[in-house]
Amino acid sequence: MTSTQPIFIDTNVLVYANDLDEGHRHLRSTFSPYWYALIIEAALRCGAERLVSEQLRHGRRSAQLVVKNPFR
Repeated sequence: MTSTQPIFIDTNVLVYANDLDEGHRHLRSTFSPYWYALIIEAALRCGAERLVSEQLRHGRRSAQLVVKNPFR
């Protein structure tokens, strides 16, 4: 088991999450809203390779991050 460390949300995280959200507006029905983009950006900042979520699309990739649905 790995330890977890908190991530501090600074202006850069908010800006990059907004860019992630804005860059996929054409996929709004299948892409996550801003709050999910913020979670994804925070996970990327932590160096995560896997994000477990039942809300995000299973198998979705963002840089090195892959979304896994625990019920699939």
